Amino acid sequence: MDMKLQAVIWDIDGTLLDTSEGVIDTYKYCIKNLGLKEMSDEELERLNGPVSQVVFSKYFHLKGDDIQNATNFYREYYVKYNLYKAKPYEGSVELMDAIQQRGILQAIATNKRQDIAEAVCKYFGFSQYMSYIVGQNDRVIRPKADMIKECMERLHVCKAVMIGDTEMDKQAAEEVGIDFIGVNYGYGFSHVKGYANSPKEVLTILESKSA
Repeated sequence: MDMKLQAVIWDIDGTLLDTSEGVIDTYKYCIKNLGLKEMSDEELERLNGPVSQVVFSKYFHLKGDDIQNATNFYREYYVKYNLYKAKPYEGSVELMDAIQQRGILQAIATNKRQDIAEAVCKYFGFSQYMSYIVGQNDRVIRPKADMIKECMERLHVCKAVMIGDTEMDKQAAEEVGIDFIGVNYGYGFSHVKGYANSPKEVLTILESKSA
């Protein structure tokens, strides 16, 4: 008999929160003030989700110390002006509450920096549902799989599911050996069969996995 589901591990951006407005505004500010290449609105949309160091390297072709300097510039502006422009997806808080009522533990594994992730979760009321929040640090980019493992170790669980909106989230869950629930309403997936089109659908899929 399969072990009962013990924990849900969440991504934040594109899964619990629509952070696109603040993220895109901050990258526009960086482009203007750091002399980076201009981007179309469609190109800017692709910058949602990845770690900022990856964005500055992959999409703006910065190298060496310039990557970290740009990242620091980005974070300072984002935290000061755009951190709370995010919007919880409709039904996400109710979903977390429903999961809690079922006795399933919850945690977060996010590419947001640790202090930023904690601040956002507190502001939007997510913290009350989370046993742990695991984010990035200042300089070393942690693989999402390592963050998931840390969540599971801290929760002392063997069976968990990762809920996210990108291929990176899916691959990390596969690497750890846990189930994955994809959401089509975030930044990475769209119209993928079997994935959730709303937080309400997440619960339906989750219940099928925890039955």
